[in-house]
Amino acid sequence: MVLLLSDLIHEFDARQFYYFEGYGEQLLILNMPNENDPTDVVNTMVEFHDDMMSPSAMVLEIEEEFYLTAAEVCNTLNAGTRWYKHFVQETPEGKLQLCVAADYVAKELMSDRCFDLLMDFVRHVYEVKAYVLNG
Repeated sequence: MVLLLSDLIHEFDARQFYYFEGYGEQLLILNMPNENDPTDVVNTMVEFHDDMMSPSAMVLEIEEEFYLTAAEVCNTLNAGTRWYKHFVQETPEGKLQLCVAADYVAKELMSDRCFDLLMDFVRHVYEVKAYVLNG
């Protein structure tokens, strides 16, 4: 059985989770507010491609002078987990962003487990943001 985006959307409906927008059969944007601060919303992009599901989020933009510090933070965070990848990327406009990503083999996931993994991912994104902002 292969998990499809439509399966996940049905799971969202069953759990009365409405913080998402679907785009076609391969892209989903989660815009779930931070549990600790409902005014804080970091969008999470979830891509379905082949048999993979890949959530990713831009945690925050950083100034160029903080690049090395952000890279060190990413290295520290990466050493502490095997589930998530933390990295700094440059946008085509030349801005720097601290990001988090993960990859899951979707064909091995049931929609309820997939939902739980995505909620864990979103919580992790907010933990990373708090960690970076609060030192």
